[in-house]
Amino acid sequence: MTNAALLSLIVLATLLPGCGDGTAPRASITRAALIADPAPALEAELELVLSRAMLDALEQGIPLVLELALEGRDPDATLSASRTLKLRYLPLARRWQLVDGGGAERHFARRAQLLAALDRVRVPLPPEWLVLRDGGRFRLTLSLDTGALPGPLRLPALLRRDWRFPTTTYAWQAAS
Repeated sequence: MTNAALLSLIVLATLLPGCGDGTAPRASITRAALIADPAPALEAELELVLSRAMLDALEQGIPLVLELALEGRDPDATLSASRTLKLRYLPLARRWQLVDGGGAERHFARRAQLLAALDRVRVPLPPEWLVLRDGGRFRLTLSLDTGALPGPLRLPALLRRDWRFPTTTYAWQAAS
């Protein structure tokens, strides 16, 4: 048996006993709307509970990327957009950071402030989304982008309960 194969078996042996341990993360979207002023944006209210493993990863400087996928349609048009929310800790600066899909950065002194900022998020959208604002039907999906995790964390993200971030969807129709 090669050293690489032996190392792989050791890593799997240490990860698999942990499967199902810890608290599973939770997520829900309680409200979402398209906002026109001052520029088109998606505004969403989220309820997120990250697992201890996710919080530990953040504290070690490993970013977590949340994916927001928005679909909108009316009889005349169908649009889709994908935006991200990147959560990270900057250990040298001792600051927590939230970066939205448009590149806007917000910094926080404490992790609790970062997590509280996720209760209500606003991400920019292209101007064509205003066409669907009146009477359009929308669907917003929230998920964790496990592909953005460092390689060694991708397997645990698939196997361990404390890394299984639920994909949640919220649908609504804009008033005419």
